Amino acid sequence: MPKIGAYPQVLLFPSSRDASDALRTALTQRAFVVVAGDCTVDYVGRASSKLGWGERFVIVKPDGSFLVHRNRGHDAVNWQPSGSKTIVGDSDNVVLNVYRSSPKERLSVRWRKLLLVAAFLLKDEAHFEMHLTEEELYQVISANPELIERGLRITSSQKHTTEGVPDFEGFDSQGNFVVIEIKKDTATSDDVKQVYKYLGSKRSSSPSTRGLLVAPGIEQRAKRLASFLHIEFVTVNLKLCAKMALAGRSVEELSTLDIHVR
Repeated sequence: MPKIGAYPQVLLFPSSRDASDALRTALTQRAFVVVAGDCTVDYVGRASSKLGWGERFVIVKPDGSFLVHRNRGHDAVNWQPSGSKTIVGDSDNVVLNVYRSSPKERLSVRWRKLLLVAAFLLKDEAHFEMHLTEEELYQVISANPELIERGLRITSSQKHTTEGVPDFEGFDSQGNFVVIEIKKDTATSDDVKQVYKYLGSKRSSSPSTRGLLVAPGIEQRAKRLASFLHIEFVTVNLKLCAKMALAGRSVEELSTLDIHVR
């Protein structure tokens, strides 16, 4: 058996005592821990759940994140977020108790057979970047117009008009007609002029018609021009849109992801 506290630490079919000792040391040293074996999972908190015996894979990350995975699906069957505290229980069997203070929750995993206990000191300081194509951004906003404005209703997309082909047309919560142009890069003065062109004669017949330019940012010169032409700039959160595109989830679904049983 490798020396406790030496990394990487890999124990195959360990005894309960060896596994508990290795886990206590690894958790104290904030190592990345994985455990595989036959276990039960009990959760008590905002709700309660119990998962009977089965062979599963548990991950404990240095930031406190705790995940229980089954042999199917990509989502954890139960989990606790970063900031949680994992403690090795005093028992003949190996037990990990995970505590969260706000909201008050406890997750307990008990093993009757261990296949693997491993611990690593991993280095990873890379910055994660997720890139959206303009088409992907367009699709996310089309399905979730509330990303632009609460109560916004899109009635047409890329509709040919005498002034061009705006990304979206629709109505705001007050019933005003809205013309919308989407950009995945910082908006420029040319983008502002493009929205102004789309408005065309619509403002002559309906002065309340709004022009919205949606982008992650806008150049200062473009911002001044937009103000002069009464074009509204709306900042879009690319990180949120990228997550939604990747997960295929809506704004409402993303806001309810802090659940622990699936």
